Amino acid sequence: MKKYILCCFYLVFFINPFNSYAQVWERMYNDTNGTISMGRCAIQGVDGNLYFTSDPAHIGQGQMAKLDPYGDVIWSTTMGGTSLAATSDSGCVLASTGYQKFDFRKLSKSGILQWSKSYSFATQYHSLSYITNVSTGGFIACGLANENGYLIRLDENGDSLWTYRSNNSNFDNFREVFETNDNGFVVVNNISISSLHNMRLIKVNSNGNVVWNRLYSNMYGSTICPTPDGGFIIPRGGFGVSKFDSQGIMVDSINSVILSTISSLKQTADNGYIGAGSLYISNWDDDILFVKLDSLFNIQWTQTYYNGMYTDFAETVDVLSDGGFLICGSVNYSGPLVSTYIIRTDSTGNSTVGLNNELIYNDRPIKIVPNPFSVETKLYFNTSEEFSIRIYDALGREMVKLDGLKESPFVISRENLKAGIYFIHLIQNNELIGQEKMVVLD
Repeated sequence: MKKYILCCFYLVFFINPFNSYAQVWERMYNDTNGTISMGRCAIQGVDGNLYFTSDPAHIGQGQMAKLDPYGDVIWSTTMGGTSLAATSDSGCVLASTGYQKFDFRKLSKSGILQWSKSYSFATQYHSLSYITNVSTGGFIACGLANENGYLIRLDENGDSLWTYRSNNSNFDNFREVFETNDNGFVVVNNISISSLHNMRLIKVNSNGNVVWNRLYSNMYGSTICPTPDGGFIIPRGGFGVSKFDSQGIMVDSINSVILSTISSLKQTADNGYIGAGSLYISNWDDDILFVKLDSLFNIQWTQTYYNGMYTDFAETVDVLSDGGFLICGSVNYSGPLVSTYIIRTDSTGNSTVGLNNELIYNDRPIKIVPNPFSVETKLYFNTSEEFSIRIYDALGREMVKLDGLKESPFVISRENLKAGIYFIHLIQNNELIGQEKMVVLD
């Protein structure tokens, strides 16, 4: 094994000879006209293939698409939306916000529209946030309608069984809902009172009648995840987690030093949790963040993806049948060409594979996995020619200079590097051909 001894740290050439997850990748998607779009949701279908949906970003029209396990498009449609639910026939239901209405469309596994249902409202102040399956059949969806939080229970054909509206005057926004063990539903709701962010938790029974209603000041919840004891957890900016019992009473609060936002949180097979969102780097610069928590909500590992120069973020995460994960979000949001970005990882969040397997770079010559890191990370370079690297700190000081490199990937060990942001430059023939951010944590 070849090593490079540096004044700050050393680099070790390392080739991964085996990876049990052959289907891991990162892919960028735009709508069917090639214009820009924001990724909203991605799920795995019953047949093992994948679905994602996007909606317009600035311009464009959004889309929905079915992908094979490798991320290649099987079919696509211009019916964009915000959320998806899989159906037992390997199709899915697409939830979207129309003009003064909520739209629900059922598509077959071949992309054929089987039914379409709409529910209208009096004003334009509405937004459909989330849809999920119900154990007794059908679906539950939530959002904002007429400045009130809104729940709608649907049967298998998209017909409404009941609705619940919050009837508050604080511009309620129901963000996400889950089914409880007694077939009721708990929804997390963000409201504004006296210019402050507040969080309301509401439980309704299987008929849509309120069981309890809790208000928490100076809190904000964008996702909610049930726990094995019948309670649930809600991530907070920071990254922190608040634990609630089955009655909606907060029983614990865990803080972290990572400055981040978690937009989606799911339970994993080991009774831990997986979260996806964004990691703050600087103004108008965030990276897609992936966080694994154990059953006690301690951080086990973190990964970041894309690591571009603009705002990148994840909207949803889904747990896959092989134990891996599916992330949906957007990249370059604060830049000129925002695009949907889908990531399929293994159970440890890796989205790259060994050199003898498929590795999709999307024309990005450098990939750093994991990033951020605290001990070591791997650098992958999409080049077969001899290259050099330079690593600079946030003040532009050169920390590492290596020439005559020919192999990829290799391992960077942190050694004496302080926590902070670094920039890696890839150089060939005295020309800069790629650069990425690298984040070191304590």
